[in-house]
Amino acid sequence: MGLKLEDWRWKNQQRLPKNCGDEVKESILGLEGSVPTADCCRQLVRWGKTCHDAFAQLLVSREAASQKSSILTNSKTIWEGCVDVEESSPIISSCAAKFSMICGDEVKQSVLGLQGSVPTDKCSRQLVRSGKTCHDAFAQLLVSREPASQKSSILENSKTIWEECVEVVAQPPVSS
Repeated sequence: MGLKLEDWRWKNQQRLPKNCGDEVKESILGLEGSVPTADCCRQLVRWGKTCHDAFAQLLVSREAASQKSSILTNSKTIWEGCVDVEESSPIISSCAAKFSMICGDEVKQSVLGLQGSVPTDKCSRQLVRSGKTCHDAFAQLLVSREPASQKSSILENSKTIWEECVEVVAQPPVSS
């Protein structure tokens, strides 16, 4: 049996400040430019996955059925990104604040070779703005969490992704 709504509300009031609840909600709903701060990520992780999942289910119940998949995907991305922030070094936490979790996940998938293309132009720009030091720190974090047999592949992908993102930034933005 899942977390009861009353329990979720109590935990939300007790452990997750309203501003963090709002940041997480906006991020899960996929509102443009919304991403939880590193501090709210830390609080979310301390709040727990059960409560986070219950919160996502509550949001799903209040949105159109067509949004369910997107909300659940965003929820998973936000949770994983916040866990990374909570477990990472201060430099990673500082760097994570420089770009959205959605773009962070996109870059991560590319560096791990799980995505067939480079990050979107938007995410490439965010990555380059975060800086090479941040990109390299993220690559080292990924290397530390993956099997040793994937180290050279991750580092090569990281280098390629960085170079391709720098090329994207060198091009003027396409007007729509």
